[in-house]
Amino acid sequence: MKPSAERGSLTLELAIAAPVLIAVMLFIAGASAVQRARADLDDAAWEAARSASLARSPTDAEAAATAAVERRLAGSQHSCDDRVVDTDVSQFKPGGTVAIEISCSLPLSEAFGLFPGRVHLHSRAAEPLEPFRAVE
Repeated sequence: MKPSAERGSLTLELAIAAPVLIAVMLFIAGASAVQRARADLDDAAWEAARSASLARSPTDAEAAATAAVERRLAGSQHSCDDRVVDTDVSQFKPGGTVAIEISCSLPLSEAFGLFPGRVHLHSRAAEPLEPFRAVE
């Protein structure tokens, strides 16, 4: 038989360890949700840059980039509020580049449950334009 001094020690250890383990699991789940949102934003920036690089004019490139971002993030499970899509067409010429910058803020309540505040996400992608293509 166990001595009576050790009775209930397992219950006490579980009462102390359980909240810590639950907090660690919630943190890992929240961090992975933020990382998924960041990966979605990176994918959207890449797709937008690719779509813009296929356009024939800077105006069409900006429209194609915005449409690609909306299309890519429409199926995302995260609501990236106040999304800003900036299309850099200053080098839009044969052999030049087109760059896309996307920034938004993700509510932490979506990632971490009860946490207040937001995390700001930013992504940038650039694509070269073909050197032997006609642009308007």
